[in-house]
Amino acid sequence: MNENENAVTGLFKLELDEPFEHDGKTYTELNFDFGKLRTKDMLSVEREMQSQGLYALSPKFSGDFLIRLAARASAERVGQGALSALPISAGSRLINYARNFL
Repeated sequence: MNENENAVTGLFKLELDEPFEHDGKTYTELNFDFGKLRTKDMLSVEREMQSQGLYALSPKFSGDFLIRLAARASAERVGQGALSALPISAGSRLINYARNFL
């Protein structure tokens, strides 16, 4: 675990290798508070996916589910669309943290 991760509190700082732009906003880092999430957030993500014809047989191993959950934990209120557009190295770090947090 590096200095940007805190498994106890669920705080995670995703430092980006290069500035990332989405919808006219530029980010150099993104902050997440997974500790603020509740079971209702997981259930809501599950219902959202089902309404779109998407299913996560095991949410812990579904990248789509984990990105949607991370969007709910985003301190900057960055949506799922922006997180899905992250460079793959940053997106992988985020998904891995979310998976390990669960």
